[in-house]
Amino acid sequence: MTFPVGDSANWQPKIDAPEIVLDWLLDPASLTAKLKSMYCNFSVQVLGQCWLTDHNKITNSVFSCSEYLVREVLLICNQQAMVYAHTCIPKTSLTQENLFLTELGTQPLGEALFARPDMRRTNIELAIIPDTSRIYKFASQLSSEGNLQSKQLYGRRSIFELNQSPLSVAEIFLPTSPLYNR
Repeated sequence: MTFPVGDSANWQPKIDAPEIVLDWLLDPASLTAKLKSMYCNFSVQVLGQCWLTDHNKITNSVFSCSEYLVREVLLICNQQAMVYAHTCIPKTSLTQENLFLTELGTQPLGEALFARPDMRRTNIELAIIPDTSRIYKFASQLSSEGNLQSKQLYGRRSIFELNQSPLSVAEIFLPTSPLYNR
């Protein structure tokens, strides 16, 4: 599957899911910090970063803008991809003080955001990612078996405001994620 994978899903304020799943999805703290506290080996694998226009239908954009920066990464813990993350930043949000967002490289976005006193997270939306979706098919390609045990994945999407400028971050929990440990 080629970059960009996107974040197309049926994003909702609530979903029907086990309590352990909802605990992970609704946690307002930094997912990066949580994973780093659980695993001694953490890294970010950048899948790609590019400018897209509203004509590229790979995202359920919550913004009404014509051009935005998309960054997609995998959060890797102990050499296993745990989370697929899709970030969408409207061009208008990349003010002088936010330009560092274009040059993160392998630095975790969550680490950069949560270190900023001017950062604010708004509502968290949730999604059940069905096995027919592009995201699920991408996750299946990452799986060593090539097929996944579950017919669905879980994800969350948040709008962050940095210097009063919005960006969206969707995090899809891959099958190796501790979210699925029962």
